[in-house]
Amino acid sequence: MSQHVISFLQQRRSVVAKKMINEAPSDEALQAILQCGIRVPDHSNVQPWRVVVLQGAARQRFSEQVILPAARARADADADASTSSDLGESVEQIELDRMQRGGVVIAVLFKPVIPHKIPVW
Repeated sequence: MSQHVISFLQQRRSVVAKKMINEAPSDEALQAILQCGIRVPDHSNVQPWRVVVLQGAARQRFSEQVILPAARARADADADASTSSDLGESVEQIELDRMQRGGVVIAVLFKPVIPHKIPVW
């Protein structure tokens, strides 16, 4: 492995969500990212993952149809008899904005192959 790659990996840092820019990579760069990302070890070549790319308005729809209802369900589950299960306006806005921080969202979904000789674990 080249020293350039090792040096990059040693210096890489995650960006705090607040500092993300709302700029998607080019289609070419996105394809390169996805091609690198799916090259993972896979016992028996099962490939139990699916990659979904959310861009543009799809990110907002995902927030409204998946993220916000899940946050509300969590609030309901956490609420006891003496507290309200309401998320609150500011928390709802945080949840709605969650997928809008970056220019693209890449979701990796686990989809097990059943039945298969390799057990799901």
